[in-house]
Amino acid sequence: TPVLVSYKGKNDDMRAAAQALSGNEQRKSVLICGHKGSAVEKILDKGGKKAFELSLPAHRQEKRFVSVLPFFGLSALSMNLGCSLSGRSSRTKDLAESLPAIAGAAETLGVDVARDLSRHILSGRSQCIILAGGMAAPAARAWESLLSEGGIATPTICDLKDYTHGRYLAAFRQRRVVYLLIESPEYASISSILAARLGKAFPFIRIPSSGNDLEALW
Repeated sequence: TPVLVSYKGKNDDMRAAAQALSGNEQRKSVLICGHKGSAVEKILDKGGKKAFELSLPAHRQEKRFVSVLPFFGLSALSMNLGCSLSGRSSRTKDLAESLPAIAGAAETLGVDVARDLSRHILSGRSQCIILAGGMAAPAARAWESLLSEGGIATPTICDLKDYTHGRYLAAFRQRRVVYLLIESPEYASISSILAARLGKAFPFIRIPSSGNDLEALW
C-alpha cells in the first residue's frame, strides 16, 4: 500500500506522485498530512482513489524562522501508524508520558551542541560532517536544516557505516573538519569505533542515544 507523507501537499514532486497514483491500478493508499483537504487528497479523490488519511489536529501555521512543527507532527503520525500496524500501540502511550522529560533533555542537549559547533566553526573548522544511520537519519536531516538555516554551518550528512577509506583520507588532508555524530541503538558499536578513531584528530561531538528505541529517536 503506497504511503504519501506531505505537510501541505503543494510541492511538485508530491503532486506528481499523487497524479501517478491516480492513474495506477492500486486502489488503496495512505495519506499522512498536516491538514485535512490537502492538495494531494483532492488529486487522489479526482482520480477515484480514496486514501486513508491521517492528519494533524487543527492548528495555527508556525511562524518561526525554521519551522519544526511539520517535521515533528508528520513524524509522530508516521510513528503512530507504524506502531499500530506492528501491534505496538501501547508503546506510543508510554512515550507520550515521557515526552515532557525527553523535550527538556533534547533542548538542553541541542543548545550545548549548537554552542560547541559554533565555537569550532568560528575557530576555523569550515566543514561540518554529520554522521548518522538507521533511526537517527531523520534527526540528521533536521540538524542539517537547522544549522544551515541558522547560518551556523552548511553540513554534509554521511551514513556512519559507510564513512571509510577515501572519506578518512580527505578529512585528514584538509584538517578543517568538525564531526557531529548522532547515535542510534543499532549502530552503537560503529559509533564507538568512529569516536575513538576520529576523536583523536578532530573536534568530535556526540549526541548519545538513551532509553528504548522510540525514546532515543525522539
